[in-house]
Amino acid sequence: MSTTDHLMSVSSFGDFVARADRAARAVLPVVSATLHAQFPTGAYLVVTPPSTYLESGLYLDSIRDAEGRVLRHLADEEAQEELFGEVPPELAALWGDLDPRIPNHVERLLDRLDAQLREKLFDFLPDEAMHEGEANREQSPFGLRLAPADAPRCAGCFRLIAEHVGRICER
Repeated sequence: MSTTDHLMSVSSFGDFVARADRAARAVLPVVSATLHAQFPTGAYLVVTPPSTYLESGLYLDSIRDAEGRVLRHLADEEAQEELFGEVPPELAALWGDLDPRIPNHVERLLDRLDAQLREKLFDFLPDEAMHEGEANREQSPFGLRLAPADAPRCAGCFRLIAEHVGRICER
């Protein structure tokens, strides 16, 4: 038995990280489709980064439509306690132990994805969806584009997402 038998090679670690990155990216359509099912007129989940470099994680801000109107405010603790709407069972099943109706569970998943992808998760919120002064803040908000309003909404679509996530995770 070699003295290195219990160690992982650096290339194996790199392969593992690449697979984990692909899996994290594959989960984003699940989040997007879930929030779209809960907020059919929503266009963006808006999140804000931490206010200092000493903090980590993301904060849910709001669900906004394409023009920037707030459909659901999420930035305070009271708003976090109110459940999101129901989702189709096929889509809810993709969340495992997390409940997509609980804002804190959505935030926790996004934190995990953001940590895995190292800040490559979100785009800046488009100008038309920003509120006055947000673009000039030191920490501009980010947006996750929800499934388009004209996207087919059916159990088959959720099955395809689940199959795609499964294929990515197997690689």
